[in-house]
Amino acid sequence: MPSAAEKSGENLVLNYHDAVVYQSDLELLDSNTAWLNDACINFQMTRLQQRHKNIVDLLFIDPSVISFMMHQCDDEDLADLNQGLHLETKKRIFVPINDNYIVSADTFRRPGGGSHWSLLVILVVQSSGNQEQPLMCYHFDSGHGSNFRAASAVADVFCSIFENCGGPGRVDMKECITPHQNNGYDCGI
Repeated sequence: MPSAAEKSGENLVLNYHDAVVYQSDLELLDSNTAWLNDACINFQMTRLQQRHKNIVDLLFIDPSVISFMMHQCDDEDLADLNQGLHLETKKRIFVPINDNYIVSADTFRRPGGGSHWSLLVILVVQSSGNQEQPLMCYHFDSGHGSNFRAASAVADVFCSIFENCGGPGRVDMKECITPHQNNGYDCGI
């Protein structure tokens, strides 16, 4: 399905390992007050993944994958996602979190929405002996924890994916100290 930029005939600036950047995405970066979009976040996640491609247990996830995971995936889709991303081989997973969240604690709004980005870092710790280790999740949010519920919901889905392939069945979620933004547009930076 073509994006709004493709439909409008907008100029493609860069296609870096399938992370597509259009002129309008670059204009967001030039603005002092514009919000980052998923294309900007995806470009950086892809860039980091390529920079660290020799570290096989490291994964930087595209925000559209998280949107798909939260909006559309059933158990079979989650199993396919696990296989496609080779999650069972990953020890450190970097997940962009968007506040595309509704009043209900378990429902996300429409895909592509939201106005605030934060970062969830998932560490998969191997169990020692008979003691199962939880999925260690660290949330970094420049908006004073405003994305914590969204990050927790995403962490819970990852936990269920790992649990289905013999991994941890519980989450240890921590909100980390992060420099706070003093405006409404510096999240994700």
